[in-house]
Amino acid sequence: QSGDLGCNPEIVPPLFKADDNCAGDEIELEASTEGPMNDGCSYSQTWTATYTDPCGNQAEPLSVTYTWTVDMEAPVITTDNESGDLGCNPEVMAPMFGATDNCGVGEPIVTTEGPTNDGCAYSQTWTANVTDNCGNQAEAVSITYTWTVDMEAPVITTNGQSGDLGCNPEIVPPLFKADDNCAGDEIELEASTEGPMNDGCAYSQTWTATYTDPCGNQAEPLSVTYTWTVDMEAPVITTDN
Repeated sequence: QSGDLGCNPEIVPPLFKADDNCAGDEIELEASTEGPMNDGCSYSQTWTATYTDPCGNQAEPLSVTYTWTVDMEAPVITTDNESGDLGCNPEVMAPMFGATDNCGVGEPIVTTEGPTNDGCAYSQTWTANVTDNCGNQAEAVSITYTWTVDMEAPVITTNGQSGDLGCNPEIVPPLFKADDNCAGDEIELEASTEGPMNDGCAYSQTWTATYTDPCGNQAEPLSVTYTWTVDMEAPVITTDN
């Protein structure tokens, strides 16, 4: 019976016989055929049997046509995207996937879970795969994006407090740290300073700490100013007498 044999079949030629009223047994026939013929992966072959009995009576020819597909090649997933880090607070666009196949194939199926995060660190993986009509499965292709979500400015703290240190003090610069929502630990800062400056015996020095996190969020600067007096000289009493 003519029909489609599916993918990569073993082709078994059909058998033909002739029944004749004057013949005692069925007559086995050898069919004529050309092929197989193909257009790409699509194959076909037709067998045609004819028979004329000894008295010249000709049977109506009978043909059987088989069609099938030959495809042993897996499709290939394609993408123009690459895994990588997208930086801070990006608009995340899902990667695009395509598929090529020697016999043609549909669009790949893309699966993803997420995004997932550990604190401010986010990631998402997309995996594409496709199976062609002959059951050949592509090698899956995955794209993973990582990025950071951080819209919060860090906060600077200090162990110092602006004020007057009195006379001839030992000047210990204040320490500054930054707390950031995306940093695991406090961040020690090096403050900028000029000085000390003085006007006579009156001295002052200001330390200012700034910090900008990796996502460009800038902390409010924090300053500490110490004032003090330097006077190691004893006064002298005078008299006109």
